[in-house]
Amino acid sequence: MTLWKCFALIALLAAKIPAATLVVGTASGNAGQTLNLSIALQAQGAQVAGVQFDLVYDNTALRVAVGTGAAASAAGKSVSTNSLPTGIRVLIVGLNQTVMADGNVADLTISVAANATSGSHPLTISGASGTDPSGQAISVSASPGAVVVSGDSPGLAVSLTHSGTFAAGQLGAYRIVVSNPAGSGATQGTVTVLENLPIGLTLISMAGAGWNCSGPLCSRSDSLNGGASYPAIDVSVNIANNAPSSIVNQVVAGGGGSSSSSASDTVTLTASLLRQTIVFASLNDVSFGVSPFSLSATASSGLPVSFASTTQSVCTVSGSTLAMAAVGTCSITATQAGNGTFAAAEPISRDFQVVKGEQRITFAPLDNLALGASPITLTATSTSGLAVVFTSTTLSVCTVTGNRLSVIAAGTCTVVASQPGNANYAAASTVTRTLTVTRADRPLVSQGGIVPIYSTRTTVQAGSWISIYGSNLSMSTVIWDGNFPMPESLGGVSVTVNGKPGFLWSVSATQINLQVPDDTATGSVSVVVTTPAGASTSTVTLGAASPSLSLLDTKHVAALTPNTDGGYDIVGPSGAFPYATRPVAPGAALVLYGVGFGATDPLVKSGEAVTAAAATVNPVTVTIGGVNAPVTYSGIVGVGLYQINVTVPAGIPSGDQPITAAVSGIPTDPGRVVTIQ
Repeated sequence: MTLWKCFALIALLAAKIPAATLVVGTASGNAGQTLNLSIALQAQGAQVAGVQFDLVYDNTALRVAVGTGAAASAAGKSVSTNSLPTGIRVLIVGLNQTVMADGNVADLTISVAANATSGSHPLTISGASGTDPSGQAISVSASPGAVVVSGDSPGLAVSLTHSGTFAAGQLGAYRIVVSNPAGSGATQGTVTVLENLPIGLTLISMAGAGWNCSGPLCSRSDSLNGGASYPAIDVSVNIANNAPSSIVNQVVAGGGGSSSSSASDTVTLTASLLRQTIVFASLNDVSFGVSPFSLSATASSGLPVSFASTTQSVCTVSGSTLAMAAVGTCSITATQAGNGTFAAAEPISRDFQVVKGEQRITFAPLDNLALGASPITLTATSTSGLAVVFTSTTLSVCTVTGNRLSVIAAGTCTVVASQPGNANYAAASTVTRTLTVTRADRPLVSQGGIVPIYSTRTTVQAGSWISIYGSNLSMSTVIWDGNFPMPESLGGVSVTVNGKPGFLWSVSATQINLQVPDDTATGSVSVVVTTPAGASTSTVTLGAASPSLSLLDTKHVAALTPNTDGGYDIVGPSGAFPYATRPVAPGAALVLYGVGFGATDPLVKSGEAVTAAAATVNPVTVTIGGVNAPVTYSGIVGVGLYQINVTVPAGIPSGDQPITAAVSGIPTDPGRVVTIQ
């Protein structure tokens, strides 16, 4: 193909691409109005997926906002614009290549300036272009439109109405409204309103939002569009005692390019009402926080007086009861609305100051503490209800964090309670309290006071529960909260066995319960009890086993037996305990509990939660009433706790029968019994 044929084919193809047209509408209206028109797309066979153009107009007379037209919106398109010195650039596209159908693609909202000249203001399109779904350019032509501003002049109208009844010697009220009828042109220049009061009326005040009023004349210069009204003017007048029975008031409005307009109002006076006055004494300043109190005022008519607060953020009134809400100026107005005989009284206002209220702190004396005592909670209150702040002035002896007091050395501890006040309350006077921190005695472990729990044997097993008896073992009673890992310190108390930390269950002044740490050693080992007051060292014998049965009291073992409901009952003499117990029958299953029954497989680590039962390595034997009771299971089921399941031998007599458990030839303490029946 020759070069000229290629050019010819390209020209032919280009000639076959259809051209679209944008048609701008025309709208008519008055200066100051808002008009609406649209720009329509005539595709004329073109596949228009997007379009861009510049809308050119006189922006001193017109202000144009562009929205998405129905045809563009239906195709998923939206409008975006950029301001130009002579108009606005419009882009109509979407996140798709959908073709727009014929119809309105842009909606124009046009605000016509109040000073816009009459005549036609063109709306033209330049630089129009489009694209088809493949992105190929499309030729777009445009047909201009216009906004035609009519030369209509404004036509001001005025209305005058009175409110309530009029009576000689009383006050009266009128309202004036100036409007510009729909279809009229906007006002330009100053608009005036003149009140022509008749004989019998004297002007008190004349005012309205945006109006400049002096005597009976009000004026303003802002433009009033057709179909709109200015804010009302309220007029207050005095009605003379000798006023005629019928009063005709007149008002005239004009200016702003409009001819004058007048209105009148006729009112017939009612029978004269008697005057009344209010006596409302001055109010003294009060402190915030004072209790609500009653207001008192009288009217010369004898009618009841009403009260209202005009400063609700500072004070409120309910009936005649006044309550304070904040510090500041409180303004109270007393009114009496009158009745069929008496006219409304002149309101009386009284102002007074609500000053900051006083507050007092209540802070009880503090008990003396021993060094090493657990932190205590400080408690104090203020009459204001505000939070009290605590501070230690003897930081070498005691410290305060929040409301928690900790002692750190012997001596005198001084704590100051304060309340700094706020917007409504002045600072309170501080209250100071002192206490003596005494040195605590060193802990003392009793001779032979380290034993398996529920036992008096002086040999203990690693991993088993033991009790330590003595004095000054803790400054307070603290119990383990049940969370793992178990604590190695409670209430400032710790215990080591053979140099390894034990796991504490509870501490008190005379007894410590703990789990012995894991240890392979046997024989005599050291036990060190440490408190904030010092340490005490004792010895105990570590053995491979040191069995002890758990007890309900000093002799009855803690045991369970199955019941007919699928649960378990506690075994013991009926009615002997504050909880339900019953004897176990010969031949029945019996579940015993204890500590120190030796090694298990698998090994259960001390101080950690038990997640699965572990059977004892060495067999456990049990006798009841001297007769061997078959053991069906023995092993650890909880932290340091062994469970032994047995069957009560047949033929065991009723009553409390001796029971003994043994492991590796080591029996439990004598004197333990189980109730049989």
